[in-house]
Amino acid sequence: MAMQRNVQKLLQLLFWGGWKLYGREQGNLLDVEGHLAQMRQILDTKELTSSASKRILEDQLSDLKCDLEGQETTLTKTQKERQV
Repeated sequence: MAMQRNVQKLLQLLFWGGWKLYGREQGNLLDVEGHLAQMRQILDTKELTSSASKRILEDQLSDLKCDLEGQETTLTKTQKERQV
């Protein structure tokens, strides 16, 4: 008898409109949390990519500065040789 009453109360609860709404909202929250996790992962990937790109650009800039210094040194030597 008690088991039948418990099952009856459970069925009433499951078909209660408020419970259905609560269950639907929980599903929506799980969807939002999943979407948020995906967006965080995409953002992390983009940050890693931008960090790698920034590092590559800084290396290229450093190389170009070294080349420029070398060319300025060569130009200075050439100008001194012409003056002599």
